[in-house]
This record gives sequence, structure tokens and C-alpha cells, in this order.
Amino acid sequence: MTGASDTGAEPAGTQSPERLGSLRSQRKPNARRSASASGAGTFALLTRYFNKRAATWVPYGLMLAVTLLSYGLRLYRLGDQAIWWDEGHAVWVARQSLAQGTDITARDVHPPLYLWMLHGWLRLVGESEFAVRYLSLIAGVATVALTAVVARRLLGRQAGMLAALLIALSRFHIWWSQEARMYV
Repeated sequence: MTGASDTGAEPAGTQSPERLGSLRSQRKPNARRSASASGAGTFALLTRYFNKRAATWVPYGLMLAVTLLSYGLRLYRLGDQAIWWDEGHAVWVARQSLAQGTDITARDVHPPLYLWMLHGWLRLVGESEFAVRYLSLIAGVATVALTAVVARRLLGRQAGMLAALLIALSRFHIWWSQEARMYV
């Protein structure tokens, strides 16, 4: 016959002081203590979660900020100046049919793709100074984003952001993005 002490189980009411101490430490804390402890735990979990996520969100946020900066710099005073000779020539060619525009550019040093795009663009938005130049603005902002992607793949994340920022702030690139020509 095996006694209670052989199995490790003790009869109720005769538990050792060590066993009682371990049972007390396993008790659930009162509700007030539990709320504060779980709140701190939840905060710690959320902090760790967002710190990990911030490592992926921050580069996208910075790239969005650089892209918006480049858009704003290129948009500023876009339609203020009158159309000049080369822009007028581009608008004149874009007014022609695609076949005629291709024939005209065959005798020119510039390829026809921009003029074909301008041909469709003018039919959509009109021929104001702002509207004519806006197509180049779109191409300029896209160039900033593509520069970031290419530099990031070649040289790393920081180089991609720096390259995008430099081209976004480049005075020549801003100027060329505000002309109705195929420079960008």
C-alpha cells in the first residue's frame, strides 16, 4: 500500500510551506493590478510592433515627401511664362495628325514619342501654357521616383533617397520639367 507521501500528493490541509508559497505566487493578481500590468504589456507590444514597422514605413514616407516636394517645385509658376519658340514648335507638331507629326519629326533630330504623347495630351486637357507644360511636369516627377528606385537597387536605400532628393532639388531638372519639350 502506497502512502500519500510516496506519490507526492499530500492530503488537503497538510501542504508543506514551500508548496503553499509556490501556490501563492501562481495566484492571479487582483483586477486593479492586472489592468495596469496588462496595459504596460500591451504598450510594450505595440511599441515593439510599430518600431519594427517604422523601419519599413519611414523610407516610403520619406520617398513620398521627396516626390511631393519635387511636384511642388515643378508646379510653382508652371504657366506664368509665355510659350517660347521650341515649345510653340512642339505644340504645332502635336496639333498635326500622328502621321504628319511623324513625318515632320523624321526630318528633325528629336524622336517622335514625346510629340505623340503631347498630341494625345492636348486633346485631353487643352492648349494653355499650364496644360501644355504639365505633361513634362509628370515626366519630371516620375524621373525623380525612378531615380530613387534605380539608385536604391544599385547602391542601397540611403543612396536611393539621396539621389531622389538631389534630382528633386536640381534647378536644371526643375527647369526642364517646366518646358513643353522632350528634355526630361
